[in-house]
This record gives sequence, C-alpha cells and structure tokens, in this order.
Amino acid sequence: MSTLSQAVKFDLNLLHKYNQPVPRYTSYPPATELSTDFDQRDFRGAIAKLKLPLTLSNFSPIG
Repeated sequence: MSTLSQAVKFDLNLLHKYNQPVPRYTSYPPATELSTDFDQRDFRGAIAKLKLPLTLSNFSPIG
C-alpha cells in the first residue's frame, strides 16, 4: 500500500493580505440584551403581537 502526498504550497502574498483582524461572530440578540426579567408571559405577549397566520404542515414518508 502506498500513499501519495504532495507538499502544500502557500501563497505568502495571500497570507499577508488576509492576515488581519476581523469582526467576531455575535448572536442576535447579543448576550448583553438577555434578561431573566423577560418571562413566559412576556414571550407569549410578544408572539401574539406578531399576528402571524397559523400554518400546519404534514409530512408523510413515501416508500
């Protein structure tokens, strides 16, 4: 059994070009906005204000 391997060649110009700080990933809402004061009643009220239509989906496996 033989394994073929090839050395990886890096383009130093590209490494220097893209080697810079970038913004970090943040979730939405950010953790600083989360609070234990927002309870289930608040959640249900916020959902009710959206006035979204109720949808129902049914998926049946075939075969």
